[in-house]
Amino acid sequence: MNPSRLLLVLPLLCPLCVAAEEPTVPVRATEGAPALPRIQPWGFDLAGRDLSVSPGQDFNLHASGSYYRNTPIPDDKIAIGGFMTLIEQAEKQVLAIVEEEAALTRPEGDDALVGTLYRSFMDESRIEALDDSPLRAGIERIRAASTRELQARLMGDAHGGMGGSFFVNEVMGDMKEPSRNALYVAAAGLGMPDRDFYLAEPFEPVRSAYRSYLEALLTSIRWPAARQAAAEVWELELRIARVHWTRTERRQRERTYNPMTIAELEAYALGFPGGNGPRAQGWPGSRAWS
Repeated sequence: MNPSRLLLVLPLLCPLCVAAEEPTVPVRATEGAPALPRIQPWGFDLAGRDLSVSPGQDFNLHASGSYYRNTPIPDDKIAIGGFMTLIEQAEKQVLAIVEEEAALTRPEGDDALVGTLYRSFMDESRIEALDDSPLRAGIERIRAASTRELQARLMGDAHGGMGGSFFVNEVMGDMKEPSRNALYVAAAGLGMPDRDFYLAEPFEPVRSAYRSYLEALLTSIRWPAARQAAAEVWELELRIARVHWTRTERRQRERTYNPMTIAELEAYALGFPGGNGPRAQGWPGSRAWS
């Protein structure tokens, strides 16, 4: 964040250096010696075993049964474990840095941008006064997208702005030619995590709450006939979910590698002008996609 933070680790990276220039910005009074490592003794947690279960009967419970019984998942989380702990620690550390920058009110520089953004985000009275005015231009553009071509271009613009899309794009290394990058296009268009939330029986309470959320969302932006529109959005997402691949299918890499041009993509998409979306993001029409 601040260059002075980086100076703390330079002696470790360059032990033979005999001198260094002073930092170009003042070192904060709150910055001292680096914190002690947080790494704890590690290895397989023998206390998590359940020795009352034999390995041949259920090896998973034998190795982790006591851990399962003594590690409840908090009500506000869907999982718990070492990675979740790391995420929570990182979030707290980032929050401390951001709050410190916001309190300093620097006049310029990257640190100033971080502080300004955070203060703006936390200015609830300003947000309430603005209401939905910052969203109106985007909402009106969505309302005006009455053709497939306009909707495809809107989805392309939404990749880095307001709104969503039936597709999600990502640039990665070509899976069969790692010396080059490729643009990958995958199915999207769902407001909930995946198709199971729309189709599997255990998620019926979630579906009911989501339908209510759709109506409340459209009502909040004063969309005409919000209840009917919410029902139409739900039916569209349900149709999309039915043709989404399952998680098992998405793991089959031979099925997810399908290079094609924009023209081939449009033909594959049954006439949907998918090329408008990539072109709106600045991708050339001759490029191959997967």
